[in-house]
Amino acid sequence: MATIQTGESDMNKEELRKQFRVLQIIWGSMLGSLVIYVIICHLVGDSIRESTNSEIPIELLRNFLFVLSIGEITAIYFIRKIVLTVQSKLTAKEFLKKFIPLSVVTYGIAESIGIFGLIIYFLGDEVHILYIFIAISAGVLFYYRPVYEELEDYLKRHVF
Repeated sequence: MATIQTGESDMNKEELRKQFRVLQIIWGSMLGSLVIYVIICHLVGDSIRESTNSEIPIELLRNFLFVLSIGEITAIYFIRKIVLTVQSKLTAKEFLKKFIPLSVVTYGIAESIGIFGLIIYFLGDEVHILYIFIAISAGVLFYYRPVYEELEDYLKRHVF
């Protein structure tokens, strides 16, 4: 069975694939939750929107949430860059202990952009704004999706 060189110990590809499958399940769940948000908005959105206060400055809140989303996307990029490039020599297991939580945090931040759309929709904004936030969120999730070959390549190049 093929192994990934890790210095003191080896991690076989099957162990790596099991860890990767968990990451795929988490990613898929986050992506699926965006679909659930849209369904919820279509099923109960009108009743929730009727009960909200119309005095809320929707346009200001929308603009703030768009800026916050841009900030989150920028933060994801720099956090991943720092964590994945500024590393001392790691074994494959040590790397995965950092990579998997980093990926989960990335997915959570990306999903929060979709939650912004859900919130702003419930507060009275238009449905197309919900779709924009959901699309941005899905785009970020898709960009940072787990790709086994990329993980394996990174391990080959950087793990000692």
